Amino acid sequence: MKWIALLALVAGCHAPRGTAPETGSVEGTIFVWDDEAHTSQHPLDDAVVALTQYTGPVPEPGPAKRIVFTDDGFSMRTVTMTYGQRLEIVNASDRVLGPSFDQAPMPALMVAPPRGNGDPLSLHPPHPGYFTLRDRMGNDGVRLDVYVLLHPLHAVSAGGGRYRIDGVPPGPMTVNARVAGLGEASATVQVASGTTRMDLHLEYRPKITRAPASTRVIP
Repeated sequence: MKWIALLALVAGCHAPRGTAPETGSVEGTIFVWDDEAHTSQHPLDDAVVALTQYTGPVPEPGPAKRIVFTDDGFSMRTVTMTYGQRLEIVNASDRVLGPSFDQAPMPALMVAPPRGNGDPLSLHPPHPGYFTLRDRMGNDGVRLDVYVLLHPLHAVSAGGGRYRIDGVPPGPMTVNARVAGLGEASATVQVASGTTRMDLHLEYRPKITRAPASTRVIP
């Protein structure tokens, strides 16, 4: 399925609210092949992983996804959220932070004072999709990739490419992974109670620069 459909998670997902008596977990590692022969690979951090094509009740998403901003930047580079959640930002740095989404300009700039003074700053993505969070107070290079999905079965791969999604209803479903600018991968898995493992491999395909049609290529 195309990734834009994955962002909406509308293809075959039926997710009545409430926690199922027996749910499972899906975990694994996201890799990328380094060569066409598939003999060399390495794990990928910051891959977005989401489950689709499932049926059954899933847990309610939490009220907020919280991240921390320090003098070294955000505590993560990529975050997934469920539509309706708010994004809470705690400023633990010595700088003033004014975050906002590139794709959803705010009528007034919201400012988080340094060193966590006051309540966390809350942002509300206006719709499902992809957003880029940047700082408007002159902190160049501050960036967070935010993916907002309709249903709560998603995660971001952490150190060593590892991911884990809990509260998964039993049954068949599709595990999808994506890294922006690199590629996508998916596989079908049968989930039962307990932990089900599924590793995914993305295939690196470098862009090929072609000569213009009017250019003469000398053999």
